[in-house]
Amino acid sequence: IDGNVSLLGDGNVRVFINGKPSAMFDNNLADALKAIPANQIKSIEIITSPGAQYDAQGTGGIINIILKDNKAKGINGNCSLSGGSRYENGSANVHVKNGDLDLNASLSGNMQLNTKTLSSSNRTADSSGLIQDGYGATERNGYRAQAGFAWAITKNDDINGSFSYNNYGNNNTGIVNMEQTTDYPFPTDTYSVRNSNSYYRYRGTDWNINYKKKFSKEGQELNLSYQGSSGRSIYTFGQNQFYTLNDSLFAGAEGGNGVTDIEHYLTADYAHPFTKDIMLNVGAKGTFSRINSNSYHLGLIPP
Repeated sequence: IDGNVSLLGDGNVRVFINGKPSAMFDNNLADALKAIPANQIKSIEIITSPGAQYDAQGTGGIINIILKDNKAKGINGNCSLSGGSRYENGSANVHVKNGDLDLNASLSGNMQLNTKTLSSSNRTADSSGLIQDGYGATERNGYRAQAGFAWAITKNDDINGSFSYNNYGNNNTGIVNMEQTTDYPFPTDTYSVRNSNSYYRYRGTDWNINYKKKFSKEGQELNLSYQGSSGRSIYTFGQNQFYTLNDSLFAGAEGGNGVTDIEHYLTADYAHPFTKDIMLNVGAKGTFSRINSNSYHLGLIPP
C-alpha cells in the first residue's frame, strides 16, 4: 500500500540486488524500487526464513531482485522507451563477449510527470466552521547506471565484478486556502493560506568483486567476495501560513535531514564434500559500516 513493502505483514524487510545489499534501499525503499524499470528485472526471490549466511536484519524476510543478464556472444544490445500519462520509462544496455571475457553496461530510469491532487473539506462544530480548498503536486524521477565484467581466468578460476550509480528523488509542493468562520461573540470570517514543500534526493554507488576457485573434487570450491556501498540522501521541508488580507505570516517551520551511509562487506566461504551425502560449509564475514545523520531546522515561527 502506497509503495510500502511487507512480508507476512512485517515491514522490516531487507532488499538485495543480485544477492547483494545496497545502500540505496536503506533510506526511501518505495522510491528506490520505482527507480528500477520492470523490464530490467528477471525475477524476484522471496526468502521468508533467511539462513545463517545472512545478517540478522530484516525480521520479515529478504527480497532478492535479480536483474537480467545477457548471455549472447559477440556485441549486442537493446534500447526501450515507454510513456504514459504518469510514468515515462527508458533503458539501454550493451553486452560484449570475447572469449573468456564478458563486459556489460546499462542505463535505465523513469520519471513521474507533475501530478496534481485536489483536496477540499468543510467542517462545522457548534458556532464555528473551517473550509479548506487546495492541491498538492508531486514530481518524481530516478535513474541507474551500471557496468560489470566477468573473466574466466582458467577452467577452475573465475572473477567478476560490477559498479553502479543510483540517483532518485521527489519534490512535493502544496497550497491550501482556508476560511475560518465563527458566530460567537459576533460573526467573523478569517482567511489564510498555507504553503508547503518537501524535497528528497538520494545519490549512491555500489561496487563488488568476487572470486571463485574450483578444486578437483566435485562440489569443492572457495568463494571470496568484497562488496561496498556508499550513499548520501537529503530531505528538506518547509511550511508557512499567513493571513491573506494583510499578507502577514503567523506560523511556519523549515528543516531538513542529511544522511551519509558507507558500508563494506568481506566474505569468505569454503565448501568441502566428504561423501555424496555429507558436505562441510564454513565461512567468515566482516561488515564495516559508518552512518552519519544530521537533522537541522532553518527557522521556526511559533504559532
